[in-house]
Amino acid sequence: TACTSEGCITSAQTNITTLEAPPVMVEAPTVDAITSDHVNISWVKPLMQNGEVTEYVLKMNNKEAYRGRDLNTALSDLQPHTSYQLVLLACTRGGCTTSNTRTVVTEEAPPTHLAAPTLKLNITSAVFTPEHSVFSDKQIILQGLSPYRRSVRKDFCQ
Repeated sequence: TACTSEGCITSAQTNITTLEAPPVMVEAPTVDAITSDHVNISWVKPLMQNGEVTEYVLKMNNKEAYRGRDLNTALSDLQPHTSYQLVLLACTRGGCTTSNTRTVVTEEAPPTHLAAPTLKLNITSAVFTPEHSVFSDKQIILQGLSPYRRSVRKDFCQ
């Protein structure tokens, strides 16, 4: 509206759209379910988007694990009882904003791929050596053994 001593006039309305900016305050992702090799992760839209969120990027240990527009994902083929650092980026055409880091630890799992232990016998003792890498430098010595002959295996201690 513009006015002079003779009166006022109002112009037609004009809409102006500002450029997009990065979102403000991106919350860290939420871990919904954890197993020994799998996690379900979700997140919420930023409260102040400053434009349209074009994509979310989830990083796990500084490597991209997900890129897209969904608000959740599942990560699998993880290692048991291992700590993972999760960071979420929310992006608009004006840039990206990074969340704080969320740490998740997968659950423990039973050991797998264990080789059978070896047992070496002589008349008075036995040396038991587990083959698994955690125990491979250990030996268990059984002493005070007596020869024993079972009637089922006639080739033992003849």
